[in-house]
Amino acid sequence: MRSPSSTVSSPSLPRAGVLQHLWPALAAFLERRRARRALQNMDAHLLRDIGLHRSQIEAAVRGDQPY
Repeated sequence: MRSPSSTVSSPSLPRAGVLQHLWPALAAFLERRRARRALQNMDAHLLRDIGLHRSQIEAAVRGDQPY
């Protein structure tokens, strides 16, 4: 009888390699989340001062807004 672990395919990258590839994506996600929260906490006047409307926050965080 085969053990369950022998039927699972092993990843092509070792764990350290996987973490090396995931770390930049995680860091970027956390930075976007921090920026989104900071902008959401600003009042309308401050947003207007930097040229944003509340509805543009998500696009600005993604980098879709030309500056």
